[in-house]
Amino acid sequence: MLSPDSAEEEILKVFDEHYMGDEKQQDIRKALKEGMTIYGGCIDFECCDYSYAELLENLWEKLENAGEKNFEIIDGDLSY
Repeated sequence: MLSPDSAEEEILKVFDEHYMGDEKQQDIRKALKEGMTIYGGCIDFECCDYSYAELLENLWEKLENAGEKNFEIIDGDLSY
């Protein structure tokens, strides 16, 4: 979605298109400033079992705890 090299106009466009609140915008700006790339997406649980949510939560936890600070969850809520 966004990289540290993204232009301000591109960042604002993503914020607007995804209806992001101030807190999430601040988290994203902080991550970009730290050199992180921001990815986003959604999972359609209508076509798969909710066990995918548990699988992803476990994967994200492992990535966050992998030792290096190269993965951070900004919004990992899978309960929509």
